[in-house]
Amino acid sequence: MLSILLACTATPLPDTSGHTGETGQTHETGHSGTHTDTATTSIPAEAQHVFSFALVADPHVTSEGEHAERLRAAVAWINERAETDPIELCFILGDIAWHDGWTVSTEILGELTVPWVPVFGDNPYQVGEEVIFHQTFGPQLDVLSGKVDDWEAASVPVDHVEYGVEAWLHNVRLDHRGVRFIVLDWNTRLMDAFWGETPDLHDFEGGTLPWLQSALEDLPDGPDERVVLLSHMPLFEGFGGLEADEVARYTKAIEQHADTIHGNYAGHLHGDSDSTWDAIGQQVVVTDATWDDENTVRLVEVWSDELRFTYVSESFEVD
Repeated sequence: MLSILLACTATPLPDTSGHTGETGQTHETGHSGTHTDTATTSIPAEAQHVFSFALVADPHVTSEGEHAERLRAAVAWINERAETDPIELCFILGDIAWHDGWTVSTEILGELTVPWVPVFGDNPYQVGEEVIFHQTFGPQLDVLSGKVDDWEAASVPVDHVEYGVEAWLHNVRLDHRGVRFIVLDWNTRLMDAFWGETPDLHDFEGGTLPWLQSALEDLPDGPDERVVLLSHMPLFEGFGGLEADEVARYTKAIEQHADTIHGNYAGHLHGDSDSTWDAIGQQVVVTDATWDDENTVRLVEVWSDELRFTYVSESFEVD
């Protein structure tokens, strides 16, 4: 698959999982379970742990079987961990299901004891099941709208001006404890075995890039780095990512909000990485797939003082 190739060759992914900041205490997370990486992050001395959120990427459930069992194990791990940790949200970072996997994946995710947010991936589109995603997870989105602050979902479908198709772009936003989470659909609507694995800004009226701009423009005042971007496809410049003209448009769209955006959490590449997109000063954190090799769950601790939010990210192998 192209996504596996991209995991090995994508250009912006030097490891920064062991960085330390300029001031404050060094925090090494120490949790139960097998670690695939350990984040060491400098947390300001006055910061308090506000909450945590969990990330699950690429379950690839197409029927009952091994992939479904791996997702069950991830859900069980999160539920057990949430009994002692303040995990208050969980994001399922795309390629959740297709074919005969919709019902079983929904039932498994319904066992989560924390509110969970489904994210659209490229595979359901490429097999012609884009609308089924919305039909399947629409009820969960309705539930979420009553549990979080400032919930908003983009209107669908929209006319995709480049490809001449109806696009059910899955763009939502929500606020939680001072952090704005913005879920963004960068999955191309080009039906193609190769280019279908690469991102698209959807830069037109009703598209994803304007949605991001809108979600940033009415951001309440607060500490720096109070915005977290989530998507299936990570944004970066280079092979498998954005071309130069797309980078310029994306940079222009977010340049006034550089201090407020912490970074982008994504899946798709079937590997773990934590890097900095230096051109825009944005973290790009990719979580490994649950379905292949190690079954991985990522936890992100959110810390805050009066000046900024700080995020401590760590991934775990689930037995």
